[in-house]
Amino acid sequence: MTAKSVGMINTVFTLADTISCYMTKDLMALAYMINTHEGNQHSKELTTYEYSPGTITFKAKLICNDILRFDEKFTSVQSYLYDMISILFYILTLNYSKMKNGDITITSGRKIFLPTIFIISS
Repeated sequence: MTAKSVGMINTVFTLADTISCYMTKDLMALAYMINTHEGNQHSKELTTYEYSPGTITFKAKLICNDILRFDEKFTSVQSYLYDMISILFYILTLNYSKMKNGDITITSGRKIFLPTIFIISS
C-alpha cells in the first residue's frame, strides 16, 4: 500500500509512505515493512515472524532519520500474531460467534496488543 502527497499539498508537506506485508496462504504473518517519508522525518520499520510449536518469535527493527531506534527480538506464546495490514485480511475469515477475548494478538513495532472483541447480534 502506498500513500503519496501530490500537487499543492506536496509543496507544503511531503508524504511518501509504503507499507508491505507478507503472509502464508493460511494468512499467518511472515513480514511487515513500512517506509515513511513525512516532511523531514524518514523511518524504516521491519518486523519478521518465525513460528515453532508453541511459540512465535518476532524481530522488530526501527530506523528513524538514519538512527537505529530499536532492533529487538521477542517471543510470544500466542497462537498467532498479526501486524496492522495482515490483520485486515485475517479478520475477514473469522467466525466471531465462537471467539473470546485474547484470541487475536496484534503487533505494532515492539508492542503487543490484545484487542477486545465485541459480538453484536441482531
